[in-house]
Amino acid sequence: MAKTKQVKTVLVIGCGRMGASIASLASEENKDVTVVDIEEDSLKRLPASYGGNTLLGDGMDRDVLVRAGIKQADTIVAATDSDNVNLFIGFLAKTLYQTGNVVCRLYDNSKQTVVEDRDIDTICPPELSVRAFKDLIDEEVSPDGHQDS
Repeated sequence: MAKTKQVKTVLVIGCGRMGASIASLASEENKDVTVVDIEEDSLKRLPASYGGNTLLGDGMDRDVLVRAGIKQADTIVAATDSDNVNLFIGFLAKTLYQTGNVVCRLYDNSKQTVVEDRDIDTICPPELSVRAFKDLIDEEVSPDGHQDS
């Protein structure tokens, strides 16, 4: 049985609520984490327990990405508030730096087709929310008013 490579180095671009949460979780798992954001105030979202690095800069700037460690990163998470920026960073990571694991957050699920054959994963929070709501709506309710599991 082949062993899968353990992710050790994570680069998170965008320190909004999602980016900060991902970076915090990776830090708790003792991964080498760096977060990049263009807004200094965004970096304040990281909890006091965060043990990784931060870099103030534009995640679309190749020099910033190199300083952040893109060449050594096992995983890139593009979690800015712009689908186009996230896709651009994802393409840079895959094509220029051959990063193994690239994940882009997208608000518009129709943009997922852009990366279908590129070995770039996408997470679409609105789509995930709709599915979760649908699952909750579709749960059966028992005669006593409780949901059946």
